[in-house]
Amino acid sequence: MTTRIFDASYQASSMKPVHLAYRPDIDGLRAFAVLIVVLFHAFEKSLPGGFIGVDVFFVISGFLISSIIFKNLERGTFSFIDFYVRRIKRILPVLILVLVACYLYGWFKMFPAEFMALGKHIAAGAVFGSNFALWHEAGYFDAASTTKPLLHLWSLAIEEQFYLLWPILALIAFRARINFMWFNATIVLASFATGIYLINHDMTAAFYSPASRFWEIGIGSLIAWLTFKHADGYRLVADRLRLENILSVAGAALLIFSLCYFDGSLHFPGYWAVIPAVGTAMLILAGPNGVVNRWVLASKPAVWVGLISYPVYLWHWPLLTAINLESNPLVVEYPDLIRALAVGASILLGWLSFMLVEKPVKRMQPETPAAALIFSTLLAVGAVGLFTNLKDGIASRVPENLRELGAITNVYAYFQFGEGVRVHTCHISMPMPENFKRPAACFSDQRPLLMLWGDSYAAALYPGIRALSESGEFGIEQVTVGNAPPFLDESKLAADNKTVLADNLYAISLAASSKPDVIVMSWMVSGANAPSTPDESVRAFASTVERIRKASPHSRIVLIGPVPQWENTLSQTVVNYLKTQPMGSLMEKYTSTGLRPEPKLWDQYFAEHIPKLGVRYVSAYEAMCNQNGCLTNVGPKNSDLTAVDTGHLTKSGSEYLISRIRQSILSEFSPEDSSGVTHR
Repeated sequence: MTTRIFDASYQASSMKPVHLAYRPDIDGLRAFAVLIVVLFHAFEKSLPGGFIGVDVFFVISGFLISSIIFKNLERGTFSFIDFYVRRIKRILPVLILVLVACYLYGWFKMFPAEFMALGKHIAAGAVFGSNFALWHEAGYFDAASTTKPLLHLWSLAIEEQFYLLWPILALIAFRARINFMWFNATIVLASFATGIYLINHDMTAAFYSPASRFWEIGIGSLIAWLTFKHADGYRLVADRLRLENILSVAGAALLIFSLCYFDGSLHFPGYWAVIPAVGTAMLILAGPNGVVNRWVLASKPAVWVGLISYPVYLWHWPLLTAINLESNPLVVEYPDLIRALAVGASILLGWLSFMLVEKPVKRMQPETPAAALIFSTLLAVGAVGLFTNLKDGIASRVPENLRELGAITNVYAYFQFGEGVRVHTCHISMPMPENFKRPAACFSDQRPLLMLWGDSYAAALYPGIRALSESGEFGIEQVTVGNAPPFLDESKLAADNKTVLADNLYAISLAASSKPDVIVMSWMVSGANAPSTPDESVRAFASTVERIRKASPHSRIVLIGPVPQWENTLSQTVVNYLKTQPMGSLMEKYTSTGLRPEPKLWDQYFAEHIPKLGVRYVSAYEAMCNQNGCLTNVGPKNSDLTAVDTGHLTKSGSEYLISRIRQSILSEFSPEDSSGVTHR
């Protein structure tokens, strides 16, 4: 090591900072990293190992930044101001653009709770603390993560935290004449050990903590030291042993292996992260003349993508998140096409950002005032995000009823579903309590008598049936159990078959003793413990009908068919739909947006085959749907929505349906009408 770095007069000389010789193959490696990350986020099932692209970026960053620091420290030209000015001009302009774009999208499209969270993430992104902000939030691979436009900034935050600490540590090591190889290796090993510990104790911390990620960037730094301090010796050995091609091919093989065989089920990072990190290190060590580096990574297409990799990375996740937040029919019908278009749009925006923002800013002079202006702008954007978070997402943007709808976190509590179906008294949730007996309120001595039998979808009919009975026309007995369709063939039932079978046998015995005049039945088609196809359901139901007729020959049977079901909770479907409309719009009364098509097919099959069993079939679709779709609400209030979640009827929905089919039920109390009729 030379003594020049300790000479203050030399450090204060007019020598300009050293910049690295350009290596096109490293831009190609960046291209590989960004493309697999973007494709992984867009098509996770097709490229399950694409998340290793972030690890590739970490190693590249460690190598490039450390190479710059080492060379300038050695020459005595290192300047913290120059280092951070260049980082600011390189990283911040496009970041500011993306943060502002996300904020504008959120202002017009997000409800208060979401916008409040976005404000928090903008503020965290502006101070490079996204990883800490996300630390105690939902996991990276869960559903909630797909609705956070700035989730991907966690990796940028870790890199920036490294950029803050590493120059200081490197300077200390140089000044103290510490053996830098051992110093760097110690940091790498300590960080790796931290990651291994956390992976077994706190997966979220292992993923987001800089302490468990710095080792990957540190590997890049070790390579930088090796190629800088021992360049001649390394090159001599490499040439003699033809290491360039060996390292190049081996490194590429490790990355391809990771890409093809890794998926979200791995405990990652940890031991597994060593494979892509070492593979990246090998490719960098191979140098620009390695066979893969020269012919693949340094190719013009790869270099072009590599040059715009940073803005492409920044744009891709907000675009994909916007798709997840939308409920446009095109998104539902052609998800892969829309995601492919989003990938293309992120590349286009990346190129435009590179040409119109990155390159012009890079040429801005004088550099320090320009960097100060850019940094001040970023802090201002972060302050706006913080204000938005503290003001609860600026709720005044959204009409009050929609504000309330968007804030629902527990739909069952909000719609008081449990109270409506008499849960834990007449309706039992799985698993059924041992020695459970329904109270007297679940039964009735009144005549005529209606028995309600089925799963929670049948229980959801109770509020409507109760309203129908309030005129004193009939009594009600309720025998409903969650995930318990009214079938008695044990071979058709799933995990809870013994409990389901026991309760259904109890229902048969109750029918035998109480002799109800009418038995109303329903269940969630293709639900838990139910047959998976319409024809299997009809055969299983026929067996139940036969058992009923043996137990209570004079009981009339009414099957209420499947109710409309939604891809998401109906309240969230409404929220998602309204995000695509001008603020203040109302949800259409009937809509096909977010409506699942399968239950209607079951309804059509049942309508054809159930009456052949001598059972009255009543179509809920006929009562609740028209040519425009299915009913979303029966009034202006949020409580007037027809579904609690993806299908269970609310009190309002239940009362509406039963009022529409009341004659189909009441007519069954008349003995002169004994035909199995389909009411559609």
